[in-house]
Amino acid sequence: MTGQLCLTLVDTSSIQHYIFGSNRLKENAGGSEVVRWVTDDALRQACEYVCGQAVAWRTVMDAPQAPALLQDGPEQATLLFAAAGNAALLFRSREVARQVITVWSRQLLVQAPGLRVAVVHELFSPGELGKQWRRARQRLTKAKEAPPPAGPLQGISLTRSCPNTGMAAAGTDHRLVSSDITDGRPIPVQRASRALSPVAACRLDCARAATRRLKEEFRDILGDHFAFPDRAEDLGQREEENYLAVVHADGNGLGKRFASLLAEDAGDDGLLVERIQQFVRDVQGASAKALRAVISALVHDYDSLVEKKRLRKCEKSGEWLPIRPLVFGGDDVTFVCHGCLGLSLAARYLQAFASEKDSNGTPFSACAGVTIAHAKAPFARAYGLAEELCRSAKARNAAVDGPPASWLDAHLAIDGLELPLHEIRAARVMPRDVGECALDGRPWQVVPDEGESPSWSAVQRAMRCFSEEKWPRSVIRGLVHAFTVSESAVAMMLAQQRLRNRPLDGAYVDGTSPRLQVDSSGRTFVPLFDALELYEYCWEVS
Repeated sequence: MTGQLCLTLVDTSSIQHYIFGSNRLKENAGGSEVVRWVTDDALRQACEYVCGQAVAWRTVMDAPQAPALLQDGPEQATLLFAAAGNAALLFRSREVARQVITVWSRQLLVQAPGLRVAVVHELFSPGELGKQWRRARQRLTKAKEAPPPAGPLQGISLTRSCPNTGMAAAGTDHRLVSSDITDGRPIPVQRASRALSPVAACRLDCARAATRRLKEEFRDILGDHFAFPDRAEDLGQREEENYLAVVHADGNGLGKRFASLLAEDAGDDGLLVERIQQFVRDVQGASAKALRAVISALVHDYDSLVEKKRLRKCEKSGEWLPIRPLVFGGDDVTFVCHGCLGLSLAARYLQAFASEKDSNGTPFSACAGVTIAHAKAPFARAYGLAEELCRSAKARNAAVDGPPASWLDAHLAIDGLELPLHEIRAARVMPRDVGECALDGRPWQVVPDEGESPSWSAVQRAMRCFSEEKWPRSVIRGLVHAFTVSESAVAMMLAQQRLRNRPLDGAYVDGTSPRLQVDSSGRTFVPLFDALELYEYCWEVS
């Protein structure tokens, strides 16, 4: 290679806000498809428009290969990788890179309104790719944190606001069916409900493509029998169970492992590119396998859940599977499912992800957060809490000595989503004669499964005990309330259940008193409470 090439890094800013900025599941799915299109198809189209046929476009799952640009090949542009809302490309010159990004930006303004992106260009000479890539990542972080150049013009004079985004409406949606808008409502109300901002219209336009791509991705698992729902109401909830779970999982330490690849650069740009492509391929492959394991488990148990009258059959050109993946393709995954399946499916994902290794034999690990909320609750807030719970699990993982482990945190938000997590947790204590202790033992360690609290398997054992001893739901709810009253109130109820031949394992009770435990951070908590509170909201999935 002679002369300098240009490395271009592309990243989407605040994609969570863009994807989850609506309370309509269909629109959120469309938002996810817009993000994928922007950093994949739209970039490829811009490169081909500027460079003609001199473009080498590769998917993440293609075998790693050093770009021909590094050997003075004919290509003017090549994709190194595109995944999870970001991409890296090489161009023959900065001028070509700028022309491509100019064309691409114009596409975004028209076809992806409201989505913010950040782009940096960095020139490098032979042997300097790793050094300049590190510099480009620093510049990209600053670009993403910078405020937009100017406030968007929301509307002029009198406007009608979009009910989905709160922005000024620029049109109406004539695709809404009677299930979205009740025919009996007044005409002005129906018109207001149909008003759409450009952002909402774009996401809805892409919803069908998102569903079609998802169907193709998992066709071998779904077959012709199952389909993914477009509405939160089709997640299989019975009439008295109108809630859902938002699950967000993120890999542990993968950013540091990517940075270490750049730090290990020995001056061989081609070898560095191959290592980066292999790493991204390993991560995407592990994440995809883990998500497939979750969906396969749900398909396997679907009939059993229906027979037990836990799921309501939702049929429309096949049966709706009670899960909808929204973000996948990188190290972070987000899906929505029936409220009682979130905990089991999140744990299943962590277990499957942790069973995978990269090409060097290093195992992966991840953490996850689960929000169980009412189906009509603000979706963006439910996702935000799931993300906060995932950070809580990651913080616990970082605080524990030893190799990275997979942790799970969850919150039952049936009564609302107003307070931040730290305020909620601080108020959840059991009054005692001497001081107080925390009710929550979460986060729980999922992998490796050490069996001792706070672990997910310990919570599951307590739940199974409630099932095997046929504990009435009224008793379980009464115990949950007793924990907020006093330790003596809990002991009294446990003594009553012991007389009724409903004993508990010694790991959870000491005689008739709830057993306390101290975690690695020195916090005292009640191992039994997690199982009691979440018992009605956790169905085991094989």
